[in-house]
This record gives sequence, structure tokens and C-alpha cells, in this order.
Amino acid sequence: MSHNIHTALTIPPPDRQKPSLKVNAFEASRTINSALTPLFPYISEGCIAPCASIMRGGSDALGGVFQHFNTVDEVAVVFASEGTGMRPGDVHVGDKSHVVGSFMQDDPNSYILIVVTQRQSEQGVKQQEAFTLNCAECQHVLLDRKFDAVENYAESTGVPGGYFGPLGTIMECGAGAQEFNANVELRTCDNCGTVNEPFNIGVWQWDNYMTNAWCVDQSLKSYFEFNGLTGKKRADQVSSEIK
Repeated sequence: MSHNIHTALTIPPPDRQKPSLKVNAFEASRTINSALTPLFPYISEGCIAPCASIMRGGSDALGGVFQHFNTVDEVAVVFASEGTGMRPGDVHVGDKSHVVGSFMQDDPNSYILIVVTQRQSEQGVKQQEAFTLNCAECQHVLLDRKFDAVENYAESTGVPGGYFGPLGTIMECGAGAQEFNANVELRTCDNCGTVNEPFNIGVWQWDNYMTNAWCVDQSLKSYFEFNGLTGKKRADQVSSEIK
């Protein structure tokens, strides 16, 4: 009986393609290019994925409110804050469906640094998310973009194994915002007739993240094509480097 309990609680050895890493959230936040950016590359199935979110107040920081749904919990820890109504050390666990809006005021001296952590769904379990925009006048749903947040990076891009893709939440929410902004019919409420303003994507800087992600995808594919490496060769190479 004791043997069975011991076996059930055994922790498997670390994945050789995911060596242990550490990062300082304050130092890393200097170089992030979006209002929500993973602190580590490991965001695939089963990974614990902490993401830094850093914002500064001012007139450009207002707006950009949306509804977000996530089947996994998001745990937010406030590392630093001034003029936001949130205190350093605060811990928040939001509802599965929650409103996301800028914490900032029209004050350039206000700021916030949060780390939002979630555990990605295990293999075979879909992690469903949704990006929803509502009419500013009557709150009628204008856009409801549902997506599977964890994808197989190698299969979706053709990049050989051993690399991790961008955060699906940013890519899909950014794509939804771009679709909304480009289509006045989507922004026109069929309930009250209000023509809504384009979504302020600049608040979240998703476009920066998406541009860099696209460039990295193209660069990786070009690199492997130039060197004639196959997916299997790349996976074997990563394993040998970590041993």
C-alpha cells in the first residue's frame, strides 16, 4: 500500500528541453515589449507561465477595456504600484470571465508592475480563452473571439522542435483588436446603432509583441532552411546540448 502511494506522488524528472531558469521581474520588465509578456519561454502544455505586466499613467494609457475569458486561473501579484488603487503585495485571482482595463490614471507619475501567473492546461486538455468587446453605449457584444490558447508551435509554424512559440493570449487578442479596428461594421452596434471608436491597442502594445513574434518565426524558419536542419535533428541537437 505504501509503495503505491509513493509511486503516485513521484515527481517526474525535469524535461531536458526545459532547463531551469530564473529571472528578476524588475530587471526583465525593462525590456518587455507588451503590457503582458512571458518572463520565461515555457508556455506550452502543463507549464507554469508567469507574465510581467508593466504600465505607466498618462493620457495615452486610458481606454482599451475588454472582456477576457480563460479556463485556467490567473493569479496576479502586485510587485510595485503608485496612483492605481492597488498596493504592492496585493494578490488577486480573477473570475474565469473578467473585465480587463487599464489600471492607470491620467497621471504620468502613476505606474504599476504586476506578475500574472497561470498554469497552462495539460496535454490533451484544451485551454479555451475569449476576447470580447462590448458597445460603449449599451454593452451589447460587438466581437467575441474564442480561441485555444495553447497550440503546437512546431505544427502551426513549421519551426522544428525545441523552441517555444509566443503567448497565444496576446496573439489572439491582438488579432481580434486589429479585426475590430479595420471593420466599421463590427464597431457599429446592431442593438443601439452606436459607431464605437477603434480599440486602443496602443495601451497594451500587443502590436509590438505580434510584430516581433512574426519576425522571430520567419528568422527561425530561414535559419533552419539555410542550415538544412530537420525537426528531428533540431530536437536531438537540443537534447545533446542540455546533457
